[in-house]
Amino acid sequence: MTTGNDSLSPKITYLVCATHRSGSNLFCQSLWLSELAGYPQECFSPTRSPVIAEEHGLTPPEESFSLYLRSLLAKRQTNGVFGAKIMWKHVAWFREQLLADPQYTGTRSENVAEVLKGAFPELKYFWVRRRDKVRQAISLYKAKQTKIYNSMQEDNGQGKQDVELVYDFAAIDKEVKRFEKEEQEWQKFFQDNQIAPYVVEYENFVEDYEQTAIGALRFLGVDIPVDYEQPKSHYRQLADAVNDEWYARYREDVRKG
Repeated sequence: MTTGNDSLSPKITYLVCATHRSGSNLFCQSLWLSELAGYPQECFSPTRSPVIAEEHGLTPPEESFSLYLRSLLAKRQTNGVFGAKIMWKHVAWFREQLLADPQYTGTRSENVAEVLKGAFPELKYFWVRRRDKVRQAISLYKAKQTKIYNSMQEDNGQGKQDVELVYDFAAIDKEVKRFEKEEQEWQKFFQDNQIAPYVVEYENFVEDYEQTAIGALRFLGVDIPVDYEQPKSHYRQLADAVNDEWYARYREDVRKG
């Protein structure tokens, strides 16, 4: 395994295209744990990018977004592979930040796919999505109340573990519609730009974690050792009886109109 440094540029790059609570953290962790496919994080979020830069000694994005990107590509790779996660609502922001940087000398286009292609060498796409948008919305709405977004946070005593959870049909329904719209936007992006992503559906992924993860590595074209075994995830599902109760209540509220 080789790790990144300033003198190296990755030979393969990829973006994990997702919406919140779609299983993208689980998928990114599977690639990270492989030690063959970089350290995919949400590097292009307005709130997360400064934190990631500080954590890893990268050029701050507010100082120079193009140098931030360059330092990401150099330092946050393994095995000659760099990956990052990006949400639909951050795609336009990425393009705007990059093209607004006077130090950026790469592709300039109204088409964000062309900008992405110019920014990332040998770019490949993963598309992580979740069929059940209601459960996805409930997962997010519940996490917003508890401030717990994964089981490791819960195990470490983070968040508001004793908070009184409140069901709100309107709030959940708003997230359902948001996820439906964002998935449509991703689909249009891929179709308009003739991109064939490796599709990961959460419901299938959790049932066949190992083979999905290995399939993703094959899609990237990395050399997989003959004796390779996919490491087990550090995450466990947070869904519980509350999620099931809210799901039933939401469906009943929809039925009643």
